[in-house]
Amino acid sequence: MLAAILFLAFTITPAQTPDAAKTLEWTQWGGPHRNFKSDVTGLAQSWPATGPRPLWSRELGDGYSAIAAESGKRFTMYRRGEQDVVVALDAATGKTVWEYPYPAAFTKEY
Repeated sequence: MLAAILFLAFTITPAQTPDAAKTLEWTQWGGPHRNFKSDVTGLAQSWPATGPRPLWSRELGDGYSAIAAESGKRFTMYRRGEQDVVVALDAATGKTVWEYPYPAAFTKEY
C-alpha cells in the first residue's frame, strides 16, 4: 500500500511552468519532462581527471530506487534487514531528515 502511495506521489504531479522545469528539482520519475534530461545550463565544458568534487557520500543499504529531488531534500528507498525504508536526506549534507521503515518480505525474483 505504501509503495503504491509513494509511486503516485512521485509520478502524478501538477503541470509545471517553463521556469520550474529549469530547476534542479526532479519531483517526478525521469525529471521535469520525464525524459531523464536536465534543462540546467552552465555546466563545465571539461572536468578534472578525477571528476567533479563530490558534495557528500553515505551508505544507505540495498535497493534499486531512484532519487526524487525537491525543496532541498532528496528522497529514496532502500532495504535494511527485513524492512524497506523510505528516507528524506538533506541535499546539502546527506544527513537524514526523516525515515520511515516498514516490514517487507523480500524475494530474489525482483
